[in-house]
Parts: sequence; structure tokens; C-alpha cells
Amino acid sequence: MNSSAAYDSESKEQASDPPEDAGPSRRRLRLGPVLLVLALPPVALAVSTFTGFGLEQNLPSQAAFAGALCAVILPALGLASIFGAGCSAHGLAFWAWSIALMLAFPAYLPERREPLTRIGLEFLSRPMGASIQQSVVETGLGWLQLYGREPVRVVRAQRRAEEEIRQPVGSAAAATNPETERQATWIPYSGEGQTIVIPVHVDGPDFGEQWQFVFDTGATLTTLSRDALEALDIPIDDNAPNVLLRTAAGEMEAQLALVDAIWLDEEVVEWVTVAVCESCASPTTAGLLGLNVSSHFRVSIDHETQHIELVPRLGRRNRKLDVQPWLEIRSVLRSWDDGRLELSVEVKNRARQGIRSSVLEVKCSDESFTIRLDPIPAFGSVTQLASLPRNSPCDEFQIRPLAASWETNRF
Repeated sequence: MNSSAAYDSESKEQASDPPEDAGPSRRRLRLGPVLLVLALPPVALAVSTFTGFGLEQNLPSQAAFAGALCAVILPALGLASIFGAGCSAHGLAFWAWSIALMLAFPAYLPERREPLTRIGLEFLSRPMGASIQQSVVETGLGWLQLYGREPVRVVRAQRRAEEEIRQPVGSAAAATNPETERQATWIPYSGEGQTIVIPVHVDGPDFGEQWQFVFDTGATLTTLSRDALEALDIPIDDNAPNVLLRTAAGEMEAQLALVDAIWLDEEVVEWVTVAVCESCASPTTAGLLGLNVSSHFRVSIDHETQHIELVPRLGRRNRKLDVQPWLEIRSVLRSWDDGRLELSVEVKNRARQGIRSSVLEVKCSDESFTIRLDPIPAFGSVTQLASLPRNSPCDEFQIRPLAASWETNRF
């Protein structure tokens, strides 16, 4: 009897003692939910980004969301099953897979991660109301910054070809159909000898003025006096670029300004770079009309009737003469041991108008390559990484604009 009681007492004591590993097990159980909670932000961002991608591809909203869930959740579940399918394994798998997706995303869709994440966040938070939606979007984009800046897209530099020299910015081929030929414009001129003076209408941001200009086929840039630019309310920035002008009075440095448009009767050329030149003006003329305007036309001069015939050239024109002075170009060439050459180019636009497209020429010792740049906003910049062919002879190189065009949005 006493023996039995002692046995029962000993059994109860053994039953009441916790196992030696109970503490670690409880800690593991508490760690699993924590890992799942920590995985929620990266999972939500990844689902939002892939939902935004589907919506941008015009998929139905349900299909875009379902596809995003499959891309984020299913591989993470498979990854968790490898490590035991416990709560901790699921938390780690969701966390690691969603982060890996977001880090790899820019390699396949450069510079699209942030805008697609915004689209997805706006769509998923729309039922919450406008105020909460805005908070969700701002918070999500704040989390997105933890992934760092997206790498700059690397493009392949192309060997410069004759066809690209002729039509470097995708200009349309000249039409030969008479129905598409544009009518000639006849401009009366005055003057004697080699001086030809024509009426020109110049637009500023809000209004325009008409003056007499000397039609100068030897001047690269059009010129205007400071008084004329002030009359148009066009600013002359102290930090504007300068150019060297060769005038009848000798060489001189001139500041540049950008006028909104120049009209020759009914023909217009938008966004024309002009040099501020006082000596190029006179009491009867405001300046010189240069090649950056006249090259847009086929020009014929009838001295008998004193008229200039202007036939507009068809297709998109290369505006390098106007754009180039406003560009600041910085470049660094990096050579790798395996023969790879990577050129980093930063181009800044100092003009008050955006640049729609531009092509740079990289000239090495015996080869030339071209690099097409993305649009550059007014007073903005763009950075482009370009890979040159392996082992190209580019120990020394020169880089310059080959072609460019403005954003033409006035008319």
C-alpha cells in the first residue's frame, strides 16, 4: 500500500515536470508568427507590383490579381515545403521569395518597378476610400525605397551606319506622291546686293512680334537683340550656354535663348535657339535668320520679282543645331578584364523645353557607335549605360550629339 502510494506520488511528480526542451519549442512557436508578420510588407508589395503589371497589360482586374497571387504565393509555398512546411519555414519562404522577386524585377522591366507598384497599390486600396488609399500608396512606395534605386538600363551601342546618318532620329522618308507635296510659300524681300531682308514673326510664351530679319545663309544660328527678347518676355538666363559667333565685327561670345516659334508667313518652326547679338541688329532689323530655321525649307531666290520661295522639307527634321548648345554631356568608359566595355553617359538638358529624342555618336580610333537616349525633360537629365562591342579600340574616345529633336507641342 505504501509502495503503491509512493509509486503514484513519484508518477505525479514526473508527470508534472515539464520536458527539458519545452522552452525552446515554445520559443519556436512564437517565432513562426513573427516571421509571417514580417513577411507581410514584402509580400504585399510584390503582389501589388505584379497586379500593376497585369493591369498595364490590359488584363481583367481579377485575372491580374490572381496572376500576381500565383506568382508570389505558389513558389513560396513550394520553397517552404523543402524546409519542413512549418510556420517559421513559411514565414522565411514568403519573405525571401517576395524580396527576390522585387530585386530581380528591374532586370526584366527596367525603370518600371515603381510606377507598376503604384498602379497596383492604387487598385488594391481603392475600396478603402480616397484618404486611406493615398496613405496606403505613400506607405507602400516608402517601403519600396528600401530596395534601393533601380539599376539604369543598359543598351547596346550600334555601329554607325550610313542609313542612320541620313535619318538619325526616325525621320519619315521624303514623300514622292504629288498629293502629299506641300505648297511653296513666297516671301517678299527687300534690300540690295547681298543683303536680303524678310518679315519674320517671332513667338514668345504668351504673345509674338513681327520684325525684319536679314536672311543670312552663312549664319548657323538665328540671332536676336536683347531688346527684342525682352519685348517677347523671353528670359535670358545668366547661366545660359554661350556660343562663339563670327560676325562682320569679328568673333564674339553670345548668350543663347530659346524662342517658342518662328513664322515665315504660314510656315512655322517651333523652339528655335537664338544667339543674343546686339551688333547683328540694326535700326531696321532685329537680327539674322540663320540655318537653324532656313534649313527646314528648300530655298529659291527670284531676284526679278524679289521673292524667296520656301518649300517645306517633308519628314521629321534633325534639330541638332538648336538642341546641341543646351546639352551637358558627361561620360565614363569602364573596361572589364573579359573585354567588355561599358560607357556611362549623363546628359543634362539646360533648356526650358523637353527633348523628345536624341542620338549620341561615340567615336573611337577607327570606329563610331551610336547611342539613343530616352526623352529628357526641361531642365532635367538622363543617365544611360551602353555596352560597346567587346575589345573595341576605345582607349580614347569622343562623344557628341549626332541628332536630336524637341518636344513640339505648341500646335
